[in-house]
Amino acid sequence: MHHAGQVPWEVQAINTCPENFLWEKNKGVLILVAPGLYQLSMGFYSSKQPSVKIYVNGEVIIHLKDKLDGSRKQKTKHSAGNVTGLTLVEFVALPARARVAISYEGETSGEGFFSLRKL
Repeated sequence: MHHAGQVPWEVQAINTCPENFLWEKNKGVLILVAPGLYQLSMGFYSSKQPSVKIYVNGEVIIHLKDKLDGSRKQKTKHSAGNVTGLTLVEFVALPARARVAISYEGETSGEGFFSLRKL
């Protein structure tokens, strides 16, 4: 299933278990073979407010918007530009063969990272 603004997987930095973390370059879905607990970490950086959704098997499990909503973090301007981002560390319990996808709405010049670790 493809979602509007779906982020393609472009680069893999480290994969210590390629039998579990299945991905294809420029495809928008990552398959996690083993069920269980995973640590999900991510950060998206742009000068305008981004919106990021994380999907599991086609359903939204997390929807992040800019943190200027009264939460503990507040963005302030910095002379070097945008040095903070929309970040998250979350622990999720995923089913076998979970299909994970991310959608991003924001500036086209934005950048980000996404990390999954099996616990």
